Amino acid sequence: MRPVKEILKNIPKPAWWCAGVLVVYSLTGFFGVPWLAERQLRSITDQRLGLTTEVESIYFNPFTFYARVDGLQVVDRTTGPLLEMQTLTANVQPTRLALLRLQLAELSVQSLQFYFERDQDGLDTVSRLAQTWSATATGPAAPPELQPEEASEPFPFQLENISLTDINLSIRDEVPVTPFETTLTLTDARIANLSSLRDSEGSNVLTFDFEDQARLGWRGELQLNPPLFTGELNLENFSLGVVSRYLQDTLPLTLDSGRLNAGLDYRLDLSGEQLVLALDQVQLSVSDLAAVQAGQPQPFLTAGRLQVSNGRVAIPDNRVELESLQLDQVELAVSREADGQINLQQMIAAMTGDADAGPTTPAADQASAGAPWELSLERLVLVDNRVTFSDRSLETPGQFGVQLNVELTDLSNQAEALFPLQVSVAFDSGGELQVQGEVGALPEPVLNASASLAALDLTVLQPYIGEYALVQLESALLEFQSELRVSGDEPFSYRGDVQLRELSVADQRLQETLVSLAELAVTGVSFSLAGNSLDISELVFDSPYARVLIDEDGSTNVGQLARQTDTSGSEVAATAAATTLEATTGTNADTNADTAAVTAALPVTLTIGRIQVANGASHFTDLNLPIPFAADIRELAGTAEGFSAPSSQPIEFILEGNVDEYGLVQLDSSFNPFAITEQSRIELQFRNLDLPPLTPYVIKFAGREIASGNMDVDLSYLMEAGQLTANNQVVLRDLSLGARVEHPDAMDLPLDLAMALLKDSRGVIDLEVPVSGDVNSPEFNLGPAIRRALTNVLTNLVTAPFRLLGSLVGGQEDDISNIKFQAGRAALAPPERQVLDQLRQALAQRPELVLELPLLAGEADRQALQESLMIEKVNARIEELPDQESSLTDRRLAALEALYLEAGLTPSPAELQAANYIETTVTNPLTGEPLSSRQPDVQAYVEDLRSRLTAAESVSDQQLKALAEARVTAIRDFLLAGGELDPAQLGTGESQAGEPDEDGWLVLEFGLQAGAR
Repeated sequence: MRPVKEILKNIPKPAWWCAGVLVVYSLTGFFGVPWLAERQLRSITDQRLGLTTEVESIYFNPFTFYARVDGLQVVDRTTGPLLEMQTLTANVQPTRLALLRLQLAELSVQSLQFYFERDQDGLDTVSRLAQTWSATATGPAAPPELQPEEASEPFPFQLENISLTDINLSIRDEVPVTPFETTLTLTDARIANLSSLRDSEGSNVLTFDFEDQARLGWRGELQLNPPLFTGELNLENFSLGVVSRYLQDTLPLTLDSGRLNAGLDYRLDLSGEQLVLALDQVQLSVSDLAAVQAGQPQPFLTAGRLQVSNGRVAIPDNRVELESLQLDQVELAVSREADGQINLQQMIAAMTGDADAGPTTPAADQASAGAPWELSLERLVLVDNRVTFSDRSLETPGQFGVQLNVELTDLSNQAEALFPLQVSVAFDSGGELQVQGEVGALPEPVLNASASLAALDLTVLQPYIGEYALVQLESALLEFQSELRVSGDEPFSYRGDVQLRELSVADQRLQETLVSLAELAVTGVSFSLAGNSLDISELVFDSPYARVLIDEDGSTNVGQLARQTDTSGSEVAATAAATTLEATTGTNADTNADTAAVTAALPVTLTIGRIQVANGASHFTDLNLPIPFAADIRELAGTAEGFSAPSSQPIEFILEGNVDEYGLVQLDSSFNPFAITEQSRIELQFRNLDLPPLTPYVIKFAGREIASGNMDVDLSYLMEAGQLTANNQVVLRDLSLGARVEHPDAMDLPLDLAMALLKDSRGVIDLEVPVSGDVNSPEFNLGPAIRRALTNVLTNLVTAPFRLLGSLVGGQEDDISNIKFQAGRAALAPPERQVLDQLRQALAQRPELVLELPLLAGEADRQALQESLMIEKVNARIEELPDQESSLTDRRLAALEALYLEAGLTPSPAELQAANYIETTVTNPLTGEPLSSRQPDVQAYVEDLRSRLTAAESVSDQQLKALAEARVTAIRDFLLAGGELDPAQLGTGESQAGEPDEDGWLVLEFGLQAGAR
């Protein structure tokens, strides 16, 4: 055997060169490349990125181009670990390098842990490393980018197989107040034939695991040159709690539960000038969702299932198509707290904030300039969804709930498209709403639907009613059948019927029914918001009932039912409601300003064809009286025909009913409901009302009971331009007043006389009480006005009763209230007989009146009787004188002087004669001197004797009384002569000392009293 040394000598020198190169290549490949790679890696990470890098080992086979890195650790000196990798292997095909192509038979990564963080300023790990890399760059500036037309083919590479196993991404985000941490695991990744060669197609299978057992599967084919990607994505069991945890500091709610499952097929083509994306078989499902408002124990939103089926998205066609969107067993719990805040409002405000939207970005402008999106949804279904509302701001918390089922088909955003609609709403309180029709959205909202509501129980509104009044809504059912229309020309129209049935409202204070109604039927309703018009064919009130009570203090039961409310609460509620509406609809008062202005510019028109009232009733009680009073009105029925507003033509309303057992009430009125005081007429008639039940009112007014009688009342009220003209006609039959009852408000009037004056021969009192005033005056009150008017009538009646008697026979008060007598006489003069004749006729018409005949005698009568006695004596003495006396004058003088002497009067006749002389002075016609003469005045002397003799005559009081009685007898005999009067109607009055009038006649004033019939 040849020695080795000899053998080596025989090897050719080129072989030695080749062997040396091979050795150097091997040493460089096996040892130099790993060393250089590790050094370069450390240099880059340490110097350029400020990281600390540790590598367990780097292996490179220069003959197979197999590379392996074990135990790689990269640490950020400020934040800690950045990357940890167990093994990286790569198998390069060296033969392809000669063709300037990088081809890896296999690239494998096992157990990679990457730490991704974002600090409080929003700077993440990758961005921070990029900034550090740029800051430490020292080489020349990068060459300018090639223009699109200069771009060349991408560097050719091909990765035949990529395998990624147990890849973990630890994520920490400190931007939220509460830092968010989670781990994303790539449990399996197999990518085959990833190549930049033209038309080379590869495939990928990726599986990502999220926390809480969620998994994302990605399977597809990929082509990098030109870019074309197809495949499918499937997300399984993703917990929405992860999203809630990340947004916990910005979201006002927490997703306690909820799982998302989704899947889709995709095709992304980037080979052309325009991106082409097609998503198909899009499936999305959310199940067992529960959202809880912060600070609340119970969820405000739960959902059994939210599902999107068979969705399709196409770009650049800008088309989205969904086969179905279904919401099953979704329950939304809306609540209002004691402070008036609504949970939904609070959450929307917290999520949206108060900031205005920023300016439109160029990208947004560009997107808006593209083709419009076409949206279509074949079927939208809501099954067994619930909405509940709890109002804790009320004294008695309110609870409302509805079960909602909706189906909409063929939805799209195409103009003029209409979508069939079916809605069913079942109310927890009772009742169901059904809507069926079609709805459209573009270019303007359109709704053509029929709607029916069956037996909606309104008692659920009791907590709100109880806030304002002490009443209990015991029952009320609302129903309607309608056609609803919304269009561009008609914001909203309603045509149909409405019924309110079984209404019963109780007074909580008195524990009795306050208002009830068998049915209110509103038929032929036609409402148009565009025309601001409401037309109603007929309103029918069936069996309405009202309870009216006046309490001891004069207050009414209705007035006492109102609660004292704090307006701030209502303001909070109104503000909350308005804010909620704005937040949920995205509108505010400004967005509707134009519509409101147009609507306000049009006059509101209201037309009602007919109003009917059938079988109405009312129970009235007045405790503000010495004796409680009660009355029942039954079988009340009426009709009003033809009413419209605005219109100057008032509505005509006729009503009739029974009062108690035998009474009747009738109403004939016309009024304008929108201008009551401007044009109104009311004719109210009561017939055959039994008077004894009205005793409590009479006691308060007159201080007397009513023993018997009945009454008819005609009340007439006319209001024009605020001025009231009213006439109250009262007809009382067989009225009999009973015992007196003391009452502080009673009139102090002789009511018996008033009744006797008013009551005719048939026992009927016909009384007219006019009332007038300005109803616009704050001091005007109809009740006191009527009382004052009636008081004035009765006061005038009893203070001037003969005015009434005179009116009965066409005379005046002065004509029959007195007669006249000549002094000293009892004979009736002819004019006085005429007065007594009229008085007799008037008394015949008022049989309950007693005419008081006073005894009239006075000093004038005494003087007249004295003179009469004196004349009788003088005449008698004249008759006794001898006939030789030449004249009657001389005989009268002689008789006077004789009687004077016999009476022993002083002074003597001679002295009287001396005192009665006449002195005269004349002028002497010859001398012009005055001539005086003194002659006895015989006539004055005679009168002086007469007056002294008259004064000396004695007339006793008995004689005056006899004269007064003679006068009464003369009057009585004359009045009773015709037989028309009952003697009991003539009584004796108090004595009168009459004074002569200007003619010297004495006036006898009659008196009147009520008889004791």
